[in-house]
Amino acid sequence: MAVFPNQMAAELLRSALSVEGIESYSQLTDMAAGSFGVPGSGGGPVAVWVSRNDFDRAREVLARLDAPSAESS
Repeated sequence: MAVFPNQMAAELLRSALSVEGIESYSQLTDMAAGSFGVPGSGGGPVAVWVSRNDFDRAREVLARLDAPSAESS
């Protein structure tokens, strides 16, 4: 649904989704997974996923957060 620069930003969305009753999970992107364990990498980009059934509602939550750091995917 969206990619964030780090885990903290992704968790902000996941928290808002949870309040709305929308289940989600986060996953390191390929770039972040490749940097896992590299000092100073900070973990890298994190994708947040929801079910197709919740996608439209989740996009509304994301829009309300006005998260300029999120990149739609």
